[in-house]
Amino acid sequence: MALVVTMLVTAACSKPVDMTQAIQVDVATSGWRVAGVVDGKNKIVPSVSLTLKNVSGQTLNALQTNAVFRLASTDAEIGADFRPVSMSGGLPASASTQKITLKASLGIHRHRSG
Repeated sequence: MALVVTMLVTAACSKPVDMTQAIQVDVATSGWRVAGVVDGKNKIVPSVSLTLKNVSGQTLNALQTNAVFRLASTDAEIGADFRPVSMSGGLPASASTQKITLKASLGIHRHRSG
């Protein structure tokens, strides 16, 4: 499984922001999570949980994440997840977000244990 996470942002003072320098991404966990039961089997989907830290020195407004999940073997997309991140006041300098969990919509079905 391959994952691409992109972030979109605008700065409060409207000058361009270099996202590779403005945001520190800390991945807490990645892997598979149960997303319900389908035909008596657990549906599991790829997911990633992360936090974002503003290291830019300025408030970042309209911060959003978009994760695209792809199969590493074929590069086929198996899902995407979009989340707005910052509140109405933006993400202040040196502040971190709460944990954000992004997951794919497609997955695989496994026999239920127990």
